[in-house]
Amino acid sequence: MNIKARRIAVSITALAAAGALFAGCSSDGSSDNAAATTTHDNAGEAVDHHDQTSDATLDGPNGKIEVQREIADKYAEIGGPVGHFGAPSGEQESGPDGGAFVNFEHGVIFWSPATGAHFVSGDILVAFNDNGGLDALGYPTDDPKDTDGGVQVDFQKGHVTHKDGKTDIVTN
Repeated sequence: MNIKARRIAVSITALAAAGALFAGCSSDGSSDNAAATTTHDNAGEAVDHHDQTSDATLDGPNGKIEVQREIADKYAEIGGPVGHFGAPSGEQESGPDGGAFVNFEHGVIFWSPATGAHFVSGDILVAFNDNGGLDALGYPTDDPKDTDGGVQVDFQKGHVTHKDGKTDIVTN
């Protein structure tokens, strides 16, 4: 084997080893990362132990705050602290049905096992809060979307639309 081919082979082997180490692989058949832990039961079946209580941190007003991984991912997706939402304004709070939410300077990111993480802000958030919030409308099922010259957020129990300075709420 020539020197160039040997260097390539060594580089590939090193990258593969680093990737396995980074992925958290181990010889006991389990994998552990920030979002989930998978082990195998006595029958060899995979068992997912997804820890949804605090698997990420954000810089809050008084230091680090623990949040759902999905909330942290959504926050990063929409620009993090330099994006429109600004910084978290408090700790993560628990919601109904095992969900959670974090208030930010300019909006809220909600998460539930059934809906995933989605954000709400502006006039739609005001209408949501003024009309029963999570109890009345449930969690958002999607991020805000443009609709007929306005913006709409779909919730488990309806939707809120803001158009031409008016906010309309429709419940299922």
